[in-house]
Amino acid sequence: MANEACDSCDENGNILYQDPQVTPLGCYVFDNSSVIDTFNGLATLNSPKRPGLVFNDPYTYQIRMNVGHCLKRCIDFKFDYGALVGGVNCRCGYANALQSYIKDDDKKCNMYCTTATFTGNVTYPCGGKDAYTVYKAAVHYYTPPYNITLEEKLDIIHNVNKDKIKYSRYKRC
Repeated sequence: MANEACDSCDENGNILYQDPQVTPLGCYVFDNSSVIDTFNGLATLNSPKRPGLVFNDPYTYQIRMNVGHCLKRCIDFKFDYGALVGGVNCRCGYANALQSYIKDDDKKCNMYCTTATFTGNVTYPCGGKDAYTVYKAAVHYYTPPYNITLEEKLDIIHNVNKDKIKYSRYKRC
């Protein structure tokens, strides 16, 4: 995006990212005999005690979804797995995430995300139609703060969103 302010951009103005250097665990599809979808971590963050704070599941980032972006989102909220489906949708899951999924042929995960990195473009599998490329939620260059609980983090985000006057200078950075 050439018009976007950028500290680290390539010659075309595309933002450069770290290469997550991850290997997919495989391609998975929902087990239709399952009663519940166990890869629904983001939806579990929604709570009546924090009205207005909504986590879409899947998390969609049409323009720049990539494996690193998805995994960082999942890591931030203390999930064990991240998965991409359809090339633009990210889902997060806890340790039980794969219970309602079946490992399938990697050919079903036939969509790819290309990311401009500091060392050149990298491409990773990003799922397929109704097929999830699953990754362990870990990247070598990012460790979230562990001195805060998930509930504390969600309360902070909710309070910032709720009180736009008090936190008017907060830019979600």
